Amino acid sequence: MFTNFKTFNRFAFSVLAVSTLTLSSCGNDDEDVVDPVEVTEPTSYDYSFENASYSGQTERLALLEGLSSTAKGASGEGVTVTAQELQTLFEKASEGGKKLSNKTDVEAKTIIEGWFADLATASTSTEAGAKGVAGRLTKSEGKVYLFDENGFEPAQLIEKGIMGACFYYQATGVEGYLSETSSGILGDNTQNEEGKDYTEAQHHWDEAFGYFGAPTTFSSESTDGARFHAKYSLKGEAANLEIADDLMKAFYLGRQALDNKDVTTAKAQAKLVKAEWELAIATAGIHYLNDAAGSNFSNDAARMHSLSEAYAFIWSLNFNEDKKITTAQVNEVLDLLGDSFWDITTEDIESASKKLAEIYGLTDSYTSL
Repeated sequence: MFTNFKTFNRFAFSVLAVSTLTLSSCGNDDEDVVDPVEVTEPTSYDYSFENASYSGQTERLALLEGLSSTAKGASGEGVTVTAQELQTLFEKASEGGKKLSNKTDVEAKTIIEGWFADLATASTSTEAGAKGVAGRLTKSEGKVYLFDENGFEPAQLIEKGIMGACFYYQATGVEGYLSETSSGILGDNTQNEEGKDYTEAQHHWDEAFGYFGAPTTFSSESTDGARFHAKYSLKGEAANLEIADDLMKAFYLGRQALDNKDVTTAKAQAKLVKAEWELAIATAGIHYLNDAAGSNFSNDAARMHSLSEAYAFIWSLNFNEDKKITTAQVNEVLDLLGDSFWDITTEDIESASKKLAEIYGLTDSYTSL
């Protein structure tokens, strides 16, 4: 049940916070750096990176698409799914041997597996969703969603939760691909990996980019093919935030810096990627909160669908080692939403949206998201 999740959430991420303090100092301070060199403005990520490689991340994006499709498909009348079926998809290996489960934060895995159980239970319901009753509800245009007894939509929690606890975590977490450690941008950048045409540091950078889910030509004006985080990074456009473009520019300049053996610039661009990616998740959370408090509020299915997306995005903010928001603030915002989306008020939702906006300095623009 979700009430148990919130208790476990606080425990799990207090552990993560301690781990961050313990492990984030593991970078190699003796790494040789060179003076920054002039870099060119990007036109696309692969403009000069013919050796970019992130096939493993592309495979994991496809695995989540398959898992999410099954989870969302359980909302169909008469369709049931078991927790084991979802677990099997979570642990499934791609043709290249890649999995979601072994790259997901350990504490978060337990929470996500709890959502598998919640979805399985709800899928067996023969009743319409109601307060205290898991079941299906239909939006005005005929879209059906499956909710637990407290009005949370497990399929959305699963998808956005894995986006955060796997993709975002692997790129921005402690010893992630953008970290200043040997697992990140301080990996060897002097010679190519055996049998490859890229260095370890270059490959780490590309893997972080792969988890973002963007085509190499992605921008705010060229959005075809954007998946997961890249797609949701566009929510900031409504508030005139150039998050997608800023992220792509930082990804490009950081990779070019590694090509030039310029660790100083690569470090600076990695910090920019982390900050903009965090902002992308926060603005997506605010967007769905505003949806829920606005025109969607009067329709139970529409309101709770938007709230579930918002809740999972906000929860996902935990996984960046350099996050602006604190774990305590994440919990404070989630607490404002309460334990039941059946009982929530527009004031509750607006308070959560405003609080999140304050943390990210968006108080003048958040209502447009």
